[in-house]
Amino acid sequence: MQSERADGIRLALPLTIEDNSPSSSRAAAPDAEREAGKWLKELAVFAVLAALVAAYWSVTAGISPFDPAFTPLSIIAAGLLAAFWLLFLYFVFYLLLGGVFTSFVGVLRRRVWARVLFPAYLAVHLVVYGYVLEKIIVLTSSRSLLTLGPQAYLMAIYYYRPHTIAEALASMTRNPGIFIILPPFYALVLGPFALFSAFLIGVLVVVHTDRLLRAAGRLRKAGGSVVYPAMGLVGGASCCVSLPDLAAYGSFFGATALSTGAWTTLLYYLYYFLPLTVIITFVATLLPSVTHGRTHDVRSGAD
Repeated sequence: MQSERADGIRLALPLTIEDNSPSSSRAAAPDAEREAGKWLKELAVFAVLAALVAAYWSVTAGISPFDPAFTPLSIIAAGLLAAFWLLFLYFVFYLLLGGVFTSFVGVLRRRVWARVLFPAYLAVHLVVYGYVLEKIIVLTSSRSLLTLGPQAYLMAIYYYRPHTIAEALASMTRNPGIFIILPPFYALVLGPFALFSAFLIGVLVVVHTDRLLRAAGRLRKAGGSVVYPAMGLVGGASCCVSLPDLAAYGSFFGATALSTGAWTTLLYYLYYFLPLTVIITFVATLLPSVTHGRTHDVRSGAD
């Protein structure tokens, strides 16, 4: 009995005693330095993004709604927009969610269903949110785009009021817009935020679906099912497009029953809040395997 107790203690010791050897410390030091460097890079990029928003706010203060299409200030504003979105995409898809994006590319290469699901969701999301943004523009400008002939064009509107930092950021999420007009029934406006949120949610849906499919075998052996997680996944993605769609279609009656300002606020809320809620929810469920996108499970797709 004593020998067995001694063996038990001997086997338990490696589980409770930390390795403080010099070689272990040397191996951990580069990892800590790399992690600190990544955090500093993320903070630096975030600071530059904030500076770009402030610069855009400052430049657009001198823009009038009666200015011609191209002025020195509008060209500078366009350059600030381009720099902001390029840096923001780098910030999200490389610094924050690099592992998720790498996993998404791998799933696209391996799975036929992913090459069908991703563009299908992208198309539905863009059509719905393009329609919502068109309704916002109609309600705020009191001018219907459907009175114009069939056309498609790219346009940026740098004039906004009130001239605040918050409105400047909102303007940057809507400009430039791709206007597609198909009278007499349909018109949509695709802004950068709609394109970004559609792409990111599509990426997250594909990665989550792949993980559910790979876990299906293990769950069945354990007596579980992927039905409920799959329903939650589909429900979250469909809610992101169904509620704004219903609100946009009911915008005429809603603005009549309530007020134009109240209905416009609701559309703004749905346009921004729903996609961000879905994105945060999906990313939160990936956090154990994301951790700045550098773990084996997400990057390689390994079980």
